[in-house]
Amino acid sequence: MHSANLLKTSLNADAKAEFPTQHVKALAELGFLGMLVDTRYDGGGMDTVSYVLAMERSRRIDSSVSVIMSLTILGMLWN
Repeated sequence: MHSANLLKTSLNADAKAEFPTQHVKALAELGFLGMLVDTRYDGGGMDTVSYVLAMERSRRIDSSVSVIMSLTILGMLWN
């Protein structure tokens, strides 16, 4: 999802107090929700620096999406 489109839809979702479902679907399709999970388990197998850069970029546009992303990844790593 393009940054400008993400910002526009984020503002609309915030104004309506809606969960950003389409953003979470886009993150999943792009592999961001499993980026730290080992490739043996169908994850992205990326390093921590990549994770931090992705979190920083998403936080600049929509902090709620960044929180969803971080909680999903941390939940996977907790087990």
